[in-house]
Amino acid sequence: MTRFLLPLLFIAMISGACAISSESGQAPEPELSHELEITDAVGAALAAVPVNADTCEGVLADNPPEFTLATQSDTSAAVKEAQQVELSCTATYESSTPNGPFMSVGLIKFESDESAVEKYETIKDGFVINSLPISELNNADESLMDHVSVLINGDGMGRIIAVRQNSRLLTVSIGPTMDVVPWTASDIEVIGKSIMKRWND
Repeated sequence: MTRFLLPLLFIAMISGACAISSESGQAPEPELSHELEITDAVGAALAAVPVNADTCEGVLADNPPEFTLATQSDTSAAVKEAQQVELSCTATYESSTPNGPFMSVGLIKFESDESAVEKYETIKDGFVINSLPISELNNADESLMDHVSVLINGDGMGRIIAVRQNSRLLTVSIGPTMDVVPWTASDIEVIGKSIMKRWND
């Protein structure tokens, strides 16, 4: 899956028109946690500047070894699909190796917390409808983050995690399969949480 197709997948997830299949016989899902380790793979991806949700500047660190970083604004396309969206962008790491590993991060800023919750639930329901193995951590405290992780390992996608806090929603996708990427399920959870903490609208 090239970086040119990943933003289209993200817009499809915004509009709720995305169907994904997974391979059967996957291992049980890991439990999500509040405290996670920053591995070398995570550290190489973490930027140290605030996040711009329109341009995706600051979402991922610039060009770690073996990857190229591409960013783009998806605001115009996202607003056409869902008028309650204020800002949206995509940042992608793509390997120089054909069919090599990738990571794509999509950000959406909604007009209200309610719209973000609705879209988060829609994404989660889509995973359930497609019988994908998921793990989830919800927080009663609205200042904390809700997140759900799903293992796909098919159709050029390894795993997706969605994280929501207040009116902000992000997804982190890696692939094409989990056996070729340098990141684990815990790694992309840490990356998603780090991005959310640096995202100040």
